[in-house]
Amino acid sequence: MRSRNELPDDAAHRARATDLHGSLQDASGRSLALRLWDGTELGPPGAGYRLVLCDPSALRLLRRPPSIGDVEDAYARGDVDVEGDIVAALHDVAEGEDTLGSWGRLVRTARRLDPPWAAGLAASRTLRRGPGKATLGDRRVLPFRDDLPHEFYASFLDPELVHSCAYFIDDDEGLPTAQARKLDLVARKLRLEPGMRLLDVGCGWGSLLVHAARYYGVHGVGVTLSEVQAEQGSHRIHAAGVADRVEVRRAHYRDLDEPFDAVVSIGMAHHRGPSHLSGYLRRVRGLLEPGGLVLCHRMVSGQPASSRSGRARPIPGGEVTAEAGTVPTWRAVREVERASFGLLDVEQLRPSYALTLRSWVANLEAHHEDAVAVAGEHPYRVWRAHMGGTAALLERGRIGVVEILAGREARSPLARHWRLLRLPTAPSPAPAA
Repeated sequence: MRSRNELPDDAAHRARATDLHGSLQDASGRSLALRLWDGTELGPPGAGYRLVLCDPSALRLLRRPPSIGDVEDAYARGDVDVEGDIVAALHDVAEGEDTLGSWGRLVRTARRLDPPWAAGLAASRTLRRGPGKATLGDRRVLPFRDDLPHEFYASFLDPELVHSCAYFIDDDEGLPTAQARKLDLVARKLRLEPGMRLLDVGCGWGSLLVHAARYYGVHGVGVTLSEVQAEQGSHRIHAAGVADRVEVRRAHYRDLDEPFDAVVSIGMAHHRGPSHLSGYLRRVRGLLEPGGLVLCHRMVSGQPASSRSGRARPIPGGEVTAEAGTVPTWRAVREVERASFGLLDVEQLRPSYALTLRSWVANLEAHHEDAVAVAGEHPYRVWRAHMGGTAALLERGRIGVVEILAGREARSPLARHWRLLRLPTAPSPAPAA
């Protein structure tokens, strides 16, 4: 009988894959559903997905317990494919990460099961945490720019191009309905009324501005650094017939010097980074009229270690700058109050954002050919992995999304009026006996 060293190369690689897969299962308690380059399948048959290792070089993904970032990177490079439910695949990877826990435990496990894992972990830790370092897995160099062709985003967003968390009240609800509810909820939280001036920081394609002008009669300005968004947002505002009331500018919020009655920032604040949060809020306060309201919608950490220390953590599943990251909710609230705002409300939107991302992933997959035609295969893979990984982390509670409502010398409402249903005009009839 041949020893393993005497097996043909392909058989040796297959045997190595089997060994590594078994070691991962022993370490994490999870069995990833894999398909090797030769069609061999490992792991459970009913997982709903298959991670496909395209050739033996992809075995480097298994040489240490993989993180979500590792799998996303490998998929973006084309080293692996993901057949089926990419959220389920990355959910299993995240569960393995959570089971293994701290870096110290991970390194000890790696050394026990496979010595090369330990070296890989040490190198990874240096790259991810060293000064000035950044890796694709650290979410700092992925091309999640908003200047891909407009048609690419249209392939997975709702018709109004709302590129942020929707507000679902039912798991089976359609994305357009949930996004329309979110826009209206924001408008009601900010107590918008005709004639008020609204600033939308990081306005995307101007969806909220159009909604606020059309249904609440406000005037407003949206700012974005994206040339594509500024151009398309202006076009959409003119098409909606509200160009006399609202506009999109390609500008930075720091360059504004005009007063507003309300300021909203949806999904932008965490990209500035925690070290810039207090400065951002102070600048916003300077733009608000007395009595004005600000709504800050941002990602937060859901991990206990971060919640104890208040330190920033790199955002899993989102492009950030070298300093940016998630902070626990209490840290975000603290910065709001330190900027001399009065806190009015905090709402956790984690379940809705997970459903939003699942909807976007399904839409993107359904329009694969169209998305690739306008942007290419690599951006398609990056965005599919990014959104799938973020959904998995939300579902596991490792990150969250909160909306913080605060005011500058603003009166606190007696109740959350924006959530109250209309009272019936007459009592409901008593049920029949």
